[in-house]
Amino acid sequence: FIKENESKASDLEGNVEFLNQKRNFHTFESCRIKDLKKSLIDNKSKKTAKPNQKEKILICSVIRNEYEFIDNYYNRLKDIVRSFPEYEFYLSIYENDSSDGTMQRVMNKDYSMFAGYSIISEKLNTKYYGSVKESDRVKNLSIARNKSLLAGNLLNNMEYILVIDVDVEFKMPAVEKILNFKKMVPDFDIVASATKRKRVLYDQWATREGPRYAPEIQELFESYKELPYKKYYSVSSGFCLYRSEPFKEGIRYDYVNKVTGEGDCEMVVVCQAFKEKGYDKIYMAHEAEMFHNHK
Repeated sequence: FIKENESKASDLEGNVEFLNQKRNFHTFESCRIKDLKKSLIDNKSKKTAKPNQKEKILICSVIRNEYEFIDNYYNRLKDIVRSFPEYEFYLSIYENDSSDGTMQRVMNKDYSMFAGYSIISEKLNTKYYGSVKESDRVKNLSIARNKSLLAGNLLNNMEYILVIDVDVEFKMPAVEKILNFKKMVPDFDIVASATKRKRVLYDQWATREGPRYAPEIQELFESYKELPYKKYYSVSSGFCLYRSEPFKEGIRYDYVNKVTGEGDCEMVVVCQAFKEKGYDKIYMAHEAEMFHNHK
């Protein structure tokens, strides 16, 4: 099945490809797996938007066995595009090895509100871990996040990358605080929401003041959250906005902590990579409160 998509502008070219990565063969071959790239942008990388040109944001999500969250996730995406017309939004979804009908539900949605999108599904037969601190799990996650980031060459023309976890619940005032964070800290590199789960900080593993996980981060967060925002060593929170330029320079997600040399959260390691290149302005916007709903 191949379908051509008409582009929305003269400098965009519609394209659809099939992707099937065979782990035992370094080849790609066509099959039912879909990599929908509605718009491929020209290869000229722009550091900033031209005057009167909308800034471009690529929303990246990786999913697996998230069937029950897809409808809410999709509705929130629509709300973002509708609520912030001053931006031009693109979407990249990467999925592999779901067994609950996730991909069918994803593919039944209409993504025409985006200026361009990519949806990739692969069958890799990777182990399903759930939320655990296993090196193999974060290795798989880092690979998946990079595939979402690089799909369709969409990155090349973006000003921002917005990573959204499918199971994070949020309202538009919180999104506005993230997108407008540049008004408070114009030179920020990364900013994350303050996401909670059952009244405590979600993703405590990725929220750090140093290279190692510290259990006291929850207690510290309770005092920090009185501030509108604060600088951290690393952040994630399931809703994280990045400047795109470091990714254009070659930074990628990885799973080996650059200080300890051990397997670690991919969201921490990408913050370390940013810092190595001098992009060390990493924040959490405490007033951008969101909620994690996974069981």
